[in-house]
Amino acid sequence: MKDLRNFYRDPACDYFMQLLQLDKALENGYDVAERYLQNLRTFDLHPYNSSSEDVTVEELYEGLLQTVDDFNMSDGARCALDRGHCMARLTHKVGDYAP
Repeated sequence: MKDLRNFYRDPACDYFMQLLQLDKALENGYDVAERYLQNLRTFDLHPYNSSSEDVTVEELYEGLLQTVDDFNMSDGARCALDRGHCMARLTHKVGDYAP
């Protein structure tokens, strides 16, 4: 395996990938996005300050959006952020809950 310590990496690519992954996590629920953020901290991959425990999912998403050009937020991520922590998962049929 190559020694990657001296391999040039464009940080913008990392920001794009983190934004994309955070967007996909939000599509699966706010709790999944929080777990993703926790993993970034645990593995020292947080794009700004790995020791910053007070950065929220919303703040990270907004910061990454400002860093990455031409990224369109998914509808699922927008819904999760608009609703906050209360995103409903689509794991049951609507008829299961209809009276």
